[in-house]
Amino acid sequence: SFSSRKRCTVLGLNEYLRQELSSYAAAKNATRRRQVGNCHFLPNSRFVWTGEGRRACQFVLNHSTLEHDFDALMREHGLGIRYLDMSSHAQKLSSASLAAACKKLVPSDIDADNVRRM
Repeated sequence: SFSSRKRCTVLGLNEYLRQELSSYAAAKNATRRRQVGNCHFLPNSRFVWTGEGRRACQFVLNHSTLEHDFDALMREHGLGIRYLDMSSHAQKLSSASLAAACKKLVPSDIDADNVRRM
């Protein structure tokens, strides 16, 4: 399992994604695909919009301003947690950290709902 591997490293990221994306590809139906990786592969829009098209969240964190938006949300709720507190122990990971083999496993439609709705 991923818990036994080094977390927050290039090696750990690629091993986790290889394992989970392989499971995603092997899933025979949408229900099984939703369950892969404890729902981490669901489009973010599924957590923002209801099936009827109503927005379910009051505060949506924008990826391009994630650090600022996360910190603002924590301040709004009186919490002392900050984005950098959580990420400073990790190696700097980005799309450049992904191995070519992992990139090939990413389904072309995995983010289609986000692009369409967000």
